Amino acid sequence: MNAARVLAGIVLVSVLSGCSENEPADAPSQDGDISHASILIVAHGTSVTFDGTDLVLRGVGPSLTWFTDRPEHRVGSMQSQRLGHFWSYGHDNFADNPPNAAVVVEGHAPAIVEFTDVTVADNGLTFPTLVLDGDLPETGGPTTIVIDGAPIPDCCFDPQNTECELEQNECRGFP
Repeated sequence: MNAARVLAGIVLVSVLSGCSENEPADAPSQDGDISHASILIVAHGTSVTFDGTDLVLRGVGPSLTWFTDRPEHRVGSMQSQRLGHFWSYGHDNFADNPPNAAVVVEGHAPAIVEFTDVTVADNGLTFPTLVLDGDLPETGGPTTIVIDGAPIPDCCFDPQNTECELEQNECRGFP
């Protein structure tokens, strides 16, 4: 699985960063404000299936890792069951702007996909999937998925928001 993680990192840097050699890197904010930043979400699973429409990641642990890109570097974790939050909440949610993701299945070339939704059940994630680049195997072993461009949940900036689906400890590191 280490090779898959390294490959996911390479894919992240080269494909999903959105920066070219001619674009300047984001300057660090003076006050540490990350309210307009986005996060990347990393999910690991023990196996994957793809039927041409739905990608199913099985053997997903209870938490997912998230991290921000420039200018402020933050990292944390969130409950896997909360992933659906990003399709329904926030200023730039995934329902309005479906995310791209890198899918790295051990023993296969990585693929870039678009996820139009997610269903979370037991220890699995099901994504209706449009393949943008590469191919996905019908079945595979250990898999890493890196979802790009998740908006930081607005409620993480308002601890008094009672409609927030995220627990405050899941918002740690955001504000």
